[in-house]
Amino acid sequence: MKQLSGIVQEVLNTYASFLDINIAVTDRDGTWLLYEKGNNPLCDLLLTRTQVEIESRIKDIIDSGWYGSRPFLYDILPGVKVGIAPIIIRGKPEYYLWAGMMVEKEASSLIKDSLVPSYGKDTNWDLLLEQTVDINMAQEREITNKLDNLSKLIALSIEEDQVHHARKKQINVFKKAAKIDLVNKQLLHGFMESMPECDFIGMASRKTEDEYEVVHAIGEGANVLEHSSFQTGEGLLGRALLTGTPIKWEGIEKDPRAYFFHKHGIYPKSLFCFPVKTNDRITILLFGGTLSHETIPEEVFKAGEALSSILETNRLAQFLRKENTQQMYRLTSLVEICKYMVAAPNLKRLLYILVDISLNVVKGPFSCVLFKQAGNEKIQLVSRGSMKGKNEEYAKDVVQRHFSVNVKPGSTDVLPEPCITKTDWGAPVLECPLYCREEMLGVLCVGTTHSTEHQLNELKAFFHTLAIIGGVSLKLTKEARGAPEQVQIETLYHAIREFDPAGFSEVQSAVKLAKEFSFKMEFPQKETNTIIDACRLFVYTTAFIKTTLKNSRIPFIMEQGQALMEHTQESKTMDSSREAQVFALIVTYINNKEDIEAVKSLHQVDEEMLQRFAAFLEEKDIIEYEFSFSEETESEQAAVPAVEAVNKKIKLSPREEEVLELILQGLNNRDIARELYISDHTVKNHVTKIYQKLGVSDRANAISKVYQLKYEKVRS
Repeated sequence: MKQLSGIVQEVLNTYASFLDINIAVTDRDGTWLLYEKGNNPLCDLLLTRTQVEIESRIKDIIDSGWYGSRPFLYDILPGVKVGIAPIIIRGKPEYYLWAGMMVEKEASSLIKDSLVPSYGKDTNWDLLLEQTVDINMAQEREITNKLDNLSKLIALSIEEDQVHHARKKQINVFKKAAKIDLVNKQLLHGFMESMPECDFIGMASRKTEDEYEVVHAIGEGANVLEHSSFQTGEGLLGRALLTGTPIKWEGIEKDPRAYFFHKHGIYPKSLFCFPVKTNDRITILLFGGTLSHETIPEEVFKAGEALSSILETNRLAQFLRKENTQQMYRLTSLVEICKYMVAAPNLKRLLYILVDISLNVVKGPFSCVLFKQAGNEKIQLVSRGSMKGKNEEYAKDVVQRHFSVNVKPGSTDVLPEPCITKTDWGAPVLECPLYCREEMLGVLCVGTTHSTEHQLNELKAFFHTLAIIGGVSLKLTKEARGAPEQVQIETLYHAIREFDPAGFSEVQSAVKLAKEFSFKMEFPQKETNTIIDACRLFVYTTAFIKTTLKNSRIPFIMEQGQALMEHTQESKTMDSSREAQVFALIVTYINNKEDIEAVKSLHQVDEEMLQRFAAFLEEKDIIEYEFSFSEETESEQAAVPAVEAVNKKIKLSPREEEVLELILQGLNNRDIARELYISDHTVKNHVTKIYQKLGVSDRANAISKVYQLKYEKVRS
């Protein structure tokens, strides 16, 4: 009520002056909270002399409880009346309005006779009664109506003020919820303070797959719930876990489903529950309720829902921050691996790098690589960490399981992905085959302490990438000991596929253009190779390529090409090499979504080179073939399945046929994965191989090529 004193005092002052009566407000115990004087000397005198007696009479009136919800007049002294109006807050009288004093002028002599014995003859009673409000029947109705309006106005002010302060408290609670790292009692206390209608509140966190434990509980006797557990589906709390949505129950004092509370001596009459999810999995259950009310006030339920949403967002943000940190660490590790691998002068160094980085990323008990030596059947083992003294036994088991699987040269079958298995001593281990060009080179084996499916899948994705990079690096190291620069370029090129699939698709398009345009222009092979290699690496920064390929011409070409793309028309074209100009034209075309007009705007490139490249692009858009209008040919054309026609020209594996059929139906990679019950990554591998076999770079060109082959098949 203290917060309302300024607002209500002003309202009382206005009414007291207008009605010429004194007005007071008391609480339910009869304690005076506010008092405002009007032009009423009789009331002032009686309160001065008998305030204690009048306050006692007021408390008796409240205690009697015989009044209704409307204002009424009461004889507080014989012939002297006061108006009484209950102030109803949320359906209950929380405060009382008192207005007085008033008399019936016609009965002034009788009132005077009753006052003189108690208060003496020395007061000019005739004058006081003359100055007091006359309360005849018409005025009684007017005054009671005004008191009714006044009580409602005060009630609205109180409710609005309570809502305002509750909102401020809720905002503070929500702010804490948004900032807090771990859910704690301070947050729950804040909610209880902002919602006095709530008698208890608690939180349960996921303990095992189906078991939850109450970690915090506050309110009247609610602390006994802490450390107690319940199962999914058990009682009301367990039922909320099954639904996974906000829910409330009312009138549950004798509900057997509330046994979880009853066995701890708590008998809630209503209950609310809010599941808090992280990655579609309920990790926290926020619950609360009342012990004295049959219903949950709507504002309590909405506030709880808002709090649970903030907690859910907060936990998701924490999870994403953690995931982002891990992903950045892993990406940084892969970049470092690439740097080390492309710079590694010998095979042994590559094996050590694979083992060390694996152990550091996973922080598991051991890591090892089994590598098949060239020219003989011996297997080399490089390991770190503890393998319980069973290094040789485990190595033989891995060799038997992995090296016995032969992939025929030219096979289009999907190469094996990393798998989770267990050692003889029960340790989970991630085994990653190291393949390159259908050749089994070795197996990277990483022991892990992770156990959840989500964690293991994350590790599989990371180590699949690492295995691809490692396999390519090992293969190139074996084949190109005398050409370290080409090893580096190959490794960086294949790394793009894993780091940036969309970027890799653009790189492939750029390489295809470089080959075709260089062939058309009849460039020397060395110059052609330089342009192609620059296009293979154009998604990297020039600074990175400079650091990696220190003695190569590629960074110089990329730097010149970048300058041509960025400089204004005043740039001197004669300072740029032909390779750099072609590089700039191709990259500009690819970066601008194959827009010829963007290429034509490169005025700093040699005019003749620009025109010849633009003409080359326009020629590429021409489609030329013959077809017949005869009904027989059209019927034959419709009868030949598109994929069958492709398979006659280009050999596809059975799985690639299925994927291509779904591509033609308009399905994306994710839909294809669901349709064929395979992973998104596997679909991506199939799609990449299909593109390579068709000689295209994207879906639109693939579909066009398929139907072109179909027509050629029909015509033949």
